[in-house]
Amino acid sequence: MLKKWYVILPAAAVLFLAAVFILLLVARGPLLEERALGEDLALEEQNVESVDDVFLYNGSTFLYSTLVTNEDESRDWVFLNEEEAVERINAAETITLEEAETRIMEDNNVERLKKVTPGIEEGIPVYEGVYEAEGRLQYYYIRMADGEFIKRYSFRKD
Repeated sequence: MLKKWYVILPAAAVLFLAAVFILLLVARGPLLEERALGEDLALEEQNVESVDDVFLYNGSTFLYSTLVTNEDESRDWVFLNEEEAVERINAAETITLEEAETRIMEDNNVERLKKVTPGIEEGIPVYEGVYEAEGRLQYYYIRMADGEFIKRYSFRKD
């Protein structure tokens, strides 16, 4: 009887882990497809050599925010909707993603952010920082050009 459990428990554990792995793959599939589409759209832009990073921005409008390297080795932020580039700015003229993270954490006295996403709000390139505080999900926006505060809002987590 005890020998059966030595077979049943490991088999059940393997099946459970396989099911979790499959669920993770299925859940992440659409996200990976969206990122790949954003990368493809960015590569179609003029002078783009490679795409360094792709972010999905769900602000007032949906955007692919892409950091690209150009043929002359300069880097740009290219913001695209599902059809075309909406905005393109030289990355050297903005604060970096890491600087934005630091600024948002310092401004709000938080130790950890859920995410920071580049995007465009009301025609202004921004970094959107998201973090939890006081039982609320907080959104904090700073201008990409200089890190200046633009707006904030929050939602209850329940």
